[in-house]
Amino acid sequence: MSFRKDESDNSSTDNGQIMQIQLKIQFHSTIKGDLETIESYVQKLKSIANSLAEINNPISNSDMVLQLLAGLPTQYSPFKNTISSMCPLPDFEQASSMLYMQHDLLSLQDREEEKLKAEAGAEKSSGFCTADTFHTVIDTLSIAVAAVGAVGTVCAAASTLGTVVGAVGTVTASRVIVVGAITAVAGWKIWQTVPRK
Repeated sequence: MSFRKDESDNSSTDNGQIMQIQLKIQFHSTIKGDLETIESYVQKLKSIANSLAEINNPISNSDMVLQLLAGLPTQYSPFKNTISSMCPLPDFEQASSMLYMQHDLLSLQDREEEKLKAEAGAEKSSGFCTADTFHTVIDTLSIAVAAVGAVGTVCAAASTLGTVVGAVGTVTASRVIVVGAITAVAGWKIWQTVPRK
């Protein structure tokens, strides 16, 4: 069976349109899986975008950034809100770099929380807070202050709006954490001076 030239041209055009539609659907439905690394998620988006560019249907930078944000889990909500409110949006590479930093901060925070939970479980049996645990809490608070400062710095480097929002957020969060730490230190000192039977 032979096809006329115009029928085969229509068939290849239809196949190209079908591929384009499938790739766009795949791109817009890409999310970061629970066990997937940030690197593989970013690479997956780049790969689909490159495939679309090869068939003369490139994805714009803003669409790349917005899909990068849209596919992230809820633990990245503050990061998503910060980046999506920037005007203009950062390019995809900058947004990806900021995402890597945010992921590192969240990982550090998770490790510290697990460490505190493990230590708290061990101390429940003794019935009181030890000096080591107290110092661990203070150290963790200082790490949190540093993390908040780092996020504020990222925002500040990204745009003028980021500078204002990041600085206000950093100062406010730092004050809350420092006041909490001071209160904890004062409580510890008072507790140490109370006579015991």
